[in-house]
Amino acid sequence: MKISILGLGNMGQAIFKGLESQLDSQSSLLAFDRHYQTLQGVGEKYQAKGLKDLLDHAEVLFVCIKPQDFCVLKDEFKSSSGPVSLLVSVMAGISVTALQTLSGAKGVIRCMPNLGLAFDKGATAFFKSENVESHYVHFISYFFSSLGFCFEVREEEK
Repeated sequence: MKISILGLGNMGQAIFKGLESQLDSQSSLLAFDRHYQTLQGVGEKYQAKGLKDLLDHAEVLFVCIKPQDFCVLKDEFKSSSGPVSLLVSVMAGISVTALQTLSGAKGVIRCMPNLGLAFDKGATAFFKSENVESHYVHFISYFFSSLGFCFEVREEEK
């Protein structure tokens, strides 16, 4: 699985560390942050050369940026080599439908983790679009459960 992380703030770093610790030989991980100093913290082998490189690599894309920054990325998604199979958003306030429309991703999972993830004591609720493949749901559920407690909600608004 090709996993990419956009944004390495507190939540992005917690997710990165969790993914890095679980990476197997069949998977790859890339990260990008617009702040050079922040990107340096993940180690050179995990650094995308730029946003286009990150998106071209992504089968699964974790979006860990501020909601207002996401909307300006629409053209970047369109110019990438193909649609992301799964977009996982930790952004508040942007619906699954809007995420799919803006990114062109095949499937979207919107989740609300807390920073307890950094200490393997997190709590994460997630909502998925109808067309998310079951192996991706299993991956997300397993991943967030390994960093604490995880559950799926059936309605996005509640």
